[in-house]
Amino acid sequence: MTIRPATMGHADLAYTDWSLRLSDDYVTEHFYAGDSPTIRDPQNDSGRLQQSLISGKESHYMSYPRLFHVAIPGVVHSRAFRCIWLLEEMDVSEFEICMLVPGKPYATQMREYGVTQSHKLPTLQIDGMEVSESGVISQVLAERYEKDRSWLGTANERLEALQWIAMAETCITFRIPLIPTLMNGGKSLTEIESDVVEPMRHVFRDNVARFESHFKERGSEYLLASGFSVADTMCGWSLHTFHSWGLMDLGTGNSPRTLAYLERLRARPGFKNAEKYAEVSPGLYRRGGVAAH
Repeated sequence: MTIRPATMGHADLAYTDWSLRLSDDYVTEHFYAGDSPTIRDPQNDSGRLQQSLISGKESHYMSYPRLFHVAIPGVVHSRAFRCIWLLEEMDVSEFEICMLVPGKPYATQMREYGVTQSHKLPTLQIDGMEVSESGVISQVLAERYEKDRSWLGTANERLEALQWIAMAETCITFRIPLIPTLMNGGKSLTEIESDVVEPMRHVFRDNVARFESHFKERGSEYLLASGFSVADTMCGWSLHTFHSWGLMDLGTGNSPRTLAYLERLRARPGFKNAEKYAEVSPGLYRRGGVAAH
């Protein structure tokens, strides 16, 4: 059974998705065009998940969440960082993080922990379901662990929150119309620089300008007027990662409000706690990086 986010009370955000594939020496971007968000129930889907042991690992039917993640210290966290950060901000006491080995196929590694459908990061296991896409996972977690406040903003902010969640992906996505030019074997490096690289620099600058104009107009500390939300964990990972790589340079002086926003995000305890998972070896961990077995 495949459940679309709309049936869970979410907008069906069918944006082009991409995930990080990590190797020992470099990071490359692997695209999955048109892979719209889904939540799958392995019990009723093909390739039913058995409740017995799978490759020596117990199937995940616990009620608390398990997220699959990969990171290279000082270089990059996968997009699962957004969801781990959110769990820390919500002060969820019981969850698991499964750190995978960089550079090896994710699907094969996740199969050892009972994942049957998902083939990429991030993946969430919860209540016998597999959930993919960081934006969808974040919405599921935000609604499940909502206590005295909404992590998706107020009812009047819901549309704005969904737009920022989508913006978190589109602001870092390689522009599809540029791919044929990039793949043209007859292009020189100079031509690729002018026809592909420079246009992408303009795209990134325009996206930073979108954040800058927002904070100039609103004067708020976070993206939503009601305060810190899923919109910030989503967009925060994008700004942090691409600024660290030099692709969204916020230190030029042209985007002081956006840089200040990023610094506020990085200073939050939840962000710092989520960063610590890059320091552990591959394996299964509970909150705080405590080995699960």
